[in-house]
Amino acid sequence: MAKKSWKIYDDNFKESMTFPQGIPWNFHDRNPIGDVYVVVFKTAQINRKTAHHAILVDVAGSSNEENMEGVLVHLTASTITQQVKFRVEDDPWSKDCFYETVRVGQLTTTKSNPQFWAIDLHNKAYELYCSFTDQITKIKWSSSVNCQTFARALLNEFGLEWPHELPYASDRCLPVIIDIAIQVISIKASKQKKCEEAFQKTS
Repeated sequence: MAKKSWKIYDDNFKESMTFPQGIPWNFHDRNPIGDVYVVVFKTAQINRKTAHHAILVDVAGSSNEENMEGVLVHLTASTITQQVKFRVEDDPWSKDCFYETVRVGQLTTTKSNPQFWAIDLHNKAYELYCSFTDQITKIKWSSSVNCQTFARALLNEFGLEWPHELPYASDRCLPVIIDIAIQVISIKASKQKKCEEAFQKTS
């Protein structure tokens, strides 16, 4: 089983040199190919409504009962400066990492393999990020720019809607800031380690 790890990105939001090597080269089960999920991360002492949210697209149909696999796109931020950062991941996640994984729809592609599709999704998500932040490089985490608002905007870009069963943080109760750049955690999905080790939180 592949190892799950947070990757380090530079301040210009350039993807890791290994992306998308964590994505299979061939399509697997055709039925779930293109399934889109809102995933809600578990973190210690954080309530469900303010938890960290991301969008995961199963580009190869390789997710199973234990693990979620595909392209994971989300916003993070520095806990010190609160400066927003764009992130994309390509390794498997244990389902134990999440409060919830809500399927919201399915995408299709004309790409010949999952890795090409992963690159295409990354580029589209980054283009949205640039528009979402008006290309302001030092924009800060706020009620209008955070992991939940970006996830919702990305779903809209895909022609999908935010699931009604998921709570949404208000202006007075922002989602927790997750700073990926200052902590690298490796998790073997097969061992389903607790995901609280993967995050830092701020009040």
